[in-house]
Amino acid sequence: EAHTRFGLLLVQQHQLEEGLQHLKTALEIGPESADAHMNLAGVLADTGQLEEAMAHCEQALRLDPKCADAHYSLGFALANRGKMDEALAHYQKAVEFKPDSAEAHNALAITLAERNRLDEAIAHEEKALELKPDFTEAHHNIGPMLLQKGRADEAIVHYQNALKLKPDFAEAHFSLGVALADRGRVDEAIRGVRTSVRGRGC
Repeated sequence: EAHTRFGLLLVQQHQLEEGLQHLKTALEIGPESADAHMNLAGVLADTGQLEEAMAHCEQALRLDPKCADAHYSLGFALANRGKMDEALAHYQKAVEFKPDSAEAHNALAITLAERNRLDEAIAHEEKALELKPDFTEAHHNIGPMLLQKGRADEAIVHYQNALKLKPDFAEAHFSLGVALADRGRVDEAIRGVRTSVRGRGC
């Protein structure tokens, strides 16, 4: 549909307000389209209109209960509000309906880890990396999970992979230092922590 295509093009060009108007027009023309609600929700979220964005995600789910992107977006919003049980349920649905989404597996893994369901969390993080091997954040996120399971050597490899992908990733340098210290590799650990401090501008 012309308004949708043009609206998304404007958004890509960072012309958010004008793009938003075209997406609203597209929704007026096709109010029963879950995709139209999700397109609008994405731009609303980007412009800080989170309540309205969530309402459109919920409407998308009423129209299409299997809309994985709506489940993912609601999970993210709810997690940011500390509503972790609700977020977990939506992330699980996102993975169920879109099992090839590395981002959904990563988000589910983080939420499971916060519930101390580490084996499940690791499995989903590994799935995220299977789907997207260059997923820097997933390499970093799996580290603490592995450390808690006593698998420091594996955590170190993932932190190193994260840094190969993003050498200026200060948090990964710090995390690598912690994991190295756990293995008694103190000199390397100190170098990692110093690098992280420089990267954070301290």
